[in-house]
Amino acid sequence: LVGAKAMRPHVEVVVDGCQRLLFPPEQSGILTIPANEALYLFEATGILLGNSGLNTTVQVRCATAVLTPHIRSIEQTLQSPDLTRDIETYGEQLSMSISAIAQLSKGWQKHPPPEVQTVLAAAVDVCRLVLVALPSSPLIRNRTSVLLQRMILCLGEGILPTMPSFFGPLLTNCSFEDDILDVSQLINQLCIKFKEKA
Repeated sequence: LVGAKAMRPHVEVVVDGCQRLLFPPEQSGILTIPANEALYLFEATGILLGNSGLNTTVQVRCATAVLTPHIRSIEQTLQSPDLTRDIETYGEQLSMSISAIAQLSKGWQKHPPPEVQTVLAAAVDVCRLVLVALPSSPLIRNRTSVLLQRMILCLGEGILPTMPSFFGPLLTNCSFEDDILDVSQLINQLCIKFKEKA
């Protein structure tokens, strides 16, 4: 993002504004942004946090502030009694939630501070719960694969312990050629990046 460092004095205000747009208070009168458009706000927020020269404490505070209501929303959706009865609707909704986390992580292309990695790793754990709950959703499988590709870059070797818990549902539910391509790309990326550690 050109000029991200020039935004440094304004980042916290902009991130706060993005958060209010993403999660408007009930009585605010602010309309909810369509999910596909909200992805742009998640991406812009991540880029501002990861590329504007903020100190780690501010990055963690702001990333947590954006992710916390998002994670709560995912957890509430996972509690719905209709979750497995309407896989298409819930799969679409939750796949957008996974995409939002992947978009946010774009701000930290490589080696974010360990404290930021901890925040991102917690979000990955919630995404694993989504995959386990709806493994038959092609959208969930695809977006999870995209998220994991991003997290390989962001978390480095920190992603390795969690990968087996993702591969189980991904491999067991391969039902389309795209599934096989997604999983093979993940395996290739892990092998290339981590060699014998993978």
